[in-house]
Amino acid sequence: MGAADGVSLVYIDDEQSSYSAIFDNAETNTNKSDHARVIEAIKNLNAGTELERYVDVDACLRYFAAHNVVINLDSYSGSMGHNYYLYENDGQIAILPWDYNMSFGGFQASNASDVVNFPLDTPVSGTTMDQRPLIAKLFEVPDYLDSYHTYVRNVMDGYFVDGLFEAKVDEIDTLIGASVAEDPSAFYAAEEYRAAVLELKKLGDLRAQSVTGQLNGSIPTTTKAQQADDSALIDASSLNLQTLGSSNMGSGGGGMGGGNIGDGGFAGRGGQRPESAVQ
Repeated sequence: MGAADGVSLVYIDDEQSSYSAIFDNAETNTNKSDHARVIEAIKNLNAGTELERYVDVDACLRYFAAHNVVINLDSYSGSMGHNYYLYENDGQIAILPWDYNMSFGGFQASNASDVVNFPLDTPVSGTTMDQRPLIAKLFEVPDYLDSYHTYVRNVMDGYFVDGLFEAKVDEIDTLIGASVAEDPSAFYAAEEYRAAVLELKKLGDLRAQSVTGQLNGSIPTTTKAQQADDSALIDASSLNLQTLGSSNMGSGGGGMGGGNIGDGGFAGRGGQRPESAVQ
């Protein structure tokens, strides 16, 4: 269904049927009153009014900080606008993570440079910022954008500096590597898996260089600015996304092209734990 029927969180009108992709996929028991609160929040989000009343701004900024570092385009920020949890609590909405198996450019990535240098401040692909108001409207507020940058830096400092990302990849490889080699139903041979592990670590290092440069001002943070002058971008010519594997769910330019087309979901009335997927 793509980004239609409410998944993009673009305000359409006040009719609950216009947001069927959200409400028809609710994971909790919801009613018309719950739906009306969500529509009211979406309406104010798109207008940019009383954002902190209708959006859990801090939670969303933290979400997008991590989300955009790892470049998960099979998601709200991609062409489908799907694969996330929408949680409403007393009229305030938030976005929660779900389905990250195609992170690091695994979905519809055109080339290695676009993945490595994916812009922090216009982090959408196959769509436009105005079609993703939960990103655009928050980033339009200078204080919110500053907070977002701080959270991105926290991700970098807490996970990517000093080899922490590479150490985590090695830790997981230690846990599963032998089983992958012995798996008779594996999609790839053991040597292909080994090559992918090395390539993933390379990708993480190059992405960290680009994100750091964007935060420090040496690399443009928007698609338009990067297209106007690509001289400062991190050189990703040594990276082969195809080494990371491919998906059987469609064709895309990146390492795991294609992906599921999904609908929307909503976590129900305020006070309940988040349990719904916008798929």
